[in-house]
Amino acid sequence: MLFPLVATQTLRVGCECGGNAPVSPCLGAECPDGGGDSGADAGGELDAGPDVGSDGGLDAGSDAGPDAGIDAGFPLLVTVDPVYPSNPKWNDYVRNNNSAQDVFHQADVACTGTESGSYSACIHGGEKRKVTLTGVATCAGLTLTDSLGAFDWVCRDASGTATFYSVGLKGPAGLKDLVDAASWKPDSVTVRSGAALIASSAPATWWSNNVQPLPSNSAATAVVLDGAYLPGTIFTASTDQSTGGYNLAADRLGLVLLSGHKLTFNGTANTCNSASGTAIAPDQPRMICAGNRKFLWLEGGVLDGAFTAQGSNLLLVSVNFSVLTGLTSQRSQGYGIELASCAGNRLSQLTILDNASNGLVFDGASLNNTLLGLTAAGNRVALWLNGGSGYLVRDVYLGANPTIQNNFEADNVTGSVLSRMLSAGGNFLFSNSSQNVITHVTAFNCFNCLELGTSSSNTVAFVTVANDINDAIDIVNGSTHNTVVQAVGVNNQDIAIWGTPSSDNNSFAQLASANSGVGLDIYSFGNVFSGNLLVGSNSSVDCNAAAGDGGLVSGSCANQGASSATLVTGIDLTNSFVAKVTADDAVNVESSSLVPYDNIVDWTGFANRYRGWGKEGGAFPNTNHRDACASGQTCRIWDWRLRATDTMLLNRSGDGVNPNGAFVAGSPCPSAVAGTVTMTDFQGRTFLPNAFEVLDDGLGDDDGLCESAEACIYAPNYGDYQGEGDYRTSGTCTFQDGAVAGVTMYRFPLNGG
Repeated sequence: MLFPLVATQTLRVGCECGGNAPVSPCLGAECPDGGGDSGADAGGELDAGPDVGSDGGLDAGSDAGPDAGIDAGFPLLVTVDPVYPSNPKWNDYVRNNNSAQDVFHQADVACTGTESGSYSACIHGGEKRKVTLTGVATCAGLTLTDSLGAFDWVCRDASGTATFYSVGLKGPAGLKDLVDAASWKPDSVTVRSGAALIASSAPATWWSNNVQPLPSNSAATAVVLDGAYLPGTIFTASTDQSTGGYNLAADRLGLVLLSGHKLTFNGTANTCNSASGTAIAPDQPRMICAGNRKFLWLEGGVLDGAFTAQGSNLLLVSVNFSVLTGLTSQRSQGYGIELASCAGNRLSQLTILDNASNGLVFDGASLNNTLLGLTAAGNRVALWLNGGSGYLVRDVYLGANPTIQNNFEADNVTGSVLSRMLSAGGNFLFSNSSQNVITHVTAFNCFNCLELGTSSSNTVAFVTVANDINDAIDIVNGSTHNTVVQAVGVNNQDIAIWGTPSSDNNSFAQLASANSGVGLDIYSFGNVFSGNLLVGSNSSVDCNAAAGDGGLVSGSCANQGASSATLVTGIDLTNSFVAKVTADDAVNVESSSLVPYDNIVDWTGFANRYRGWGKEGGAFPNTNHRDACASGQTCRIWDWRLRATDTMLLNRSGDGVNPNGAFVAGSPCPSAVAGTVTMTDFQGRTFLPNAFEVLDDGLGDDDGLCESAEACIYAPNYGDYQGEGDYRTSGTCTFQDGAVAGVTMYRFPLNGG
């Protein structure tokens, strides 16, 4: 067995009493007056049910089955076992294909690596452990922690026995916290009811994979990690190393850089075939390379290309159901990290810095890959989705680039969901991409902050674009049937939203465009505007439209055709945003919020996700704020949260003029977020424009749109910023059903910076 056997004892929910005092520890009951049980309890015996005795009904049956408690020996000693004993090792996976069961109760059938769907189509057996509390029927009041603090745990008692399951690694913990240079760290668990310790396990190693130091290859030649090593080996680097590179040539391998250590590339020989990812017929030097592999785990530390001639620091070709987490890739002569024709992988908490070419790149027919957390700066294109479908991208921060380039590109991408993304000084470009959902985007100091080119049937929601030198939101080149909702444009050079000829039949709702050149410039037809339309303080005109049915009348912004928007004019966003930060940012390493461009070291570290470097210029809004801050200029930290004192965008998503109704826990939800206030996009999804979906809660489809039977967060404002804090602390209001029904509605406790 993988785990040592430990004596198991039974935890009492009642207690044994002598006189009026317990004679053994108990859970959840005090001894009643009258003495002990009149049943035959003698410690650890079998009861058919609770004894009917003089204790007044604590036990209600004769002794023939397990007691619900400990009669002797406390606390309970338990073991930590694999949820899936046939697939217990770190890089073992089981199929997640029974929708009637949760991730802890699937059949113990190994994945092959050819499963369709995202990373969640397989369950990582290595992260799934369980602790069974024999004799304990309820999870109420119980908590479990492991001594390494590495896992999140959840308790389930539907079977009649309280059982804790590890949900997964507890961020920012990782495999790096479970291993030393050549062994697993022992871990143990404790279970408490309130402050009382009721169960624990002995320290033990929970996995049997071989752990060994990464072979050294400072002689600038590549090392092939293949079947010569034990299957499922975890390789570790516990010091900084100069390396000629590695090729991962076996499945289920792990490579962990401990304590943030660095691999610096010194290779000059070709080590990798750039088409296959293998070491066969190598044509380029690469630091780490793998081809046609599955179930790999790469974690931690820094991959430093040192601008040595190579295509990328890390290349994966046809690699499936693998994990890349906590890695920094920098100073590559080519790409920072490249995945080509890869499927079902999970990438998280990556940092991509100062690569000569692009940062993180997905090429070819890449399918159903997940990216949860990317910070990038100093690359040509920070994140490039070059083909493929089914991407889930979330929590992306893209700082400044060395030249005016797109910070993000999606070319020929379909059926993907992208959420919580910020770009400071670069564009979001979607080209030939369709049926995607893009939510919660802040982009500023761009050339074209958000562009849909030859891209149709996309849904874009909760967007703030500012200080753009050209077109803030571009819908061009025949892009049709897109839905844009909850978008704010401020201080943009020329126009805020533009539909060029042939970009017809798009839908817009809940828009605010102010303090720019032209508010809305419309040169396409069949567009529909609904919800509220807030315009004003634009230096040229609020609405400019070609003759014909563009959706709004040129000059007046009056509805045309099928449009039904409520027009609010005279909007001035001068005092709506926090905008220029004058105090030192608590997270950024710079000693001031005003720094010469050429002196800035930290382009990505800020106190909140709405901050980044932009031009200093004059008082906001000003034309000299537009475009990216560049060499020779002075840069300022900007904050694109709404001010708590704002009267234009904050808490006005109802009628665009008056404050929304109060959100009171247990009372009816504000009318702005009633189930009758809805939109339907061109994919047939009916959703609330003034709320967004809670993600990763086991409900709904996790596309970020608030639809029926989902848990959602109220959106009282216009644009990306909708408040902050823990939404779970404010309770829920009573949702009023309509076309969207059965929603559990939360709100953020704080609104305004």
